[in-house]
Parts: sequence; structure tokens; C-alpha cells
Amino acid sequence: MYDSQTSRPRNSLKTIFLIALGALILVGFGFWIATNRQASSQDELDRSNLDKVTEVVRENRNRIEVISLKGKITTVRETSGGVFGIFDGKLIIRQPFSVGYFADMKRMTLSDYIWDEKTKTLFVRLPEITVDRPNIDATRQEVSAKGWVITRDMQQRLRRSVALGAVEQAETEAAKPENMEAARSAARLAITRNLELPLRAAGLSGAHIEVIDPKGSVGERWDVSRSIAEVLSGLANAER
Repeated sequence: MYDSQTSRPRNSLKTIFLIALGALILVGFGFWIATNRQASSQDELDRSNLDKVTEVVRENRNRIEVISLKGKITTVRETSGGVFGIFDGKLIIRQPFSVGYFADMKRMTLSDYIWDEKTKTLFVRLPEITVDRPNIDATRQEVSAKGWVITRDMQQRLRRSVALGAVEQAETEAAKPENMEAARSAARLAITRNLELPLRAAGLSGAHIEVIDPKGSVGERWDVSRSIAEVLSGLANAER
């Protein structure tokens, strides 16, 4: 016998279940769409920031003088001359010198930069520091000569020898480890300042800059992160 009273509650429960299931599906679908839109929006923002950073580092390709070493060097040279070389002469010259240290950002490529979107940090590989040829200020020389007789030929030879020796001394002083390290420290600050304003102008005022020496322990950052060049290459392959 058909029991209409029993079937009605069952049909009602079934209807309620189907409605609830449909509602859950709609909510889940809506959440999926919202999540994907948010993810897509975040991806677009990340790509936009990466594009801005890339444009900044491509444009800022300057040769920056990061520091100048100044001091005085004393050069001593001796020679002999005259008939049978009977005369001995000595020349002692003390003179100022200066040497410029440079960070050449023109030599840098996108592989020397890492952009960390999460922390808004631009990691920059410290370029090799180059040292200019020393500038010897011969107009401020302190000259002392010793010898009973110093012929003109002896003077010319002493002067040439002193000039060459002064350059060699200045180059040796400039290449000392403590002076090169001071130049690297100054380069980190100079590169940071060189990039700060353009990044701010590009709308990345919250960006941080960290200049990394890849030869040191912090250079391991390059082992776990992809440079901008690698990221752009991956994006280009994904879009094909």
C-alpha cells in the first residue's frame, strides 16, 4: 500500500539536500573564481613590479666613482754619470697622488640582479671594482737632490725613473687589501643610492636594495634564487 504521508517527508528531505548541495557547489565555485581572480591579480601585480624593476636596472648603467684614495709618496732614485761614471747622484721626491675606484654598472646584466617580490628586495651582485691610473701631482713636489755634481743627463734619467717609480708606488698602495675593501664598501652604498631614487620614481617606494658580494658567504643567495634574466626567460617560455 502506498503511504503518501511517509513519502512526502522523504521527498522534502531529498529536495532540501539537493538545494543545500547546489548551494555548496555555487559557494565553492564562487570561492574558486574569487581565489583565481585574486591569484591572477597578484600575478599581474608581481609581473608589473618585475617589469618596473627591470626597466630601472636597464637604464641605470653608470660608471660610478665610489671613492678616491689620496696621499703622498716618497720616491728615491740613484744614478751615476760623468766621465767613467765618476759622479753619483740621488734624487728624493715627495709628491701628492690620488687614485679613483670605480663600479662600472655598464658591465652588469640582468643576471646580476634578483628581485624578491615577497620582501620587495632587489639583490644586486657587486660588480668588480676597477682602479684608475694614479694621478701624480708633479706641481706640488718636494725635491731633494744629493751629489757633488749631477749632470743634465743624470737629472733626466733620475726624473724619468722617479716618474715611473711614483706611479708604481701609487698603484701598489691602491691595490692593498684594506683599500680595496674600503672601495667595495663604498661601492655598496653608491650602488644603493644610484638605484633608490629611480625605484621610488617607478612606484616602488617600499623596495629595499641589498648589494651582495658573490665571493662571500652571502653570495649563496644566488644559489637559491633566480636572477631577473632567468625569471624573464621562464616567463617568455611559458607564454609560448
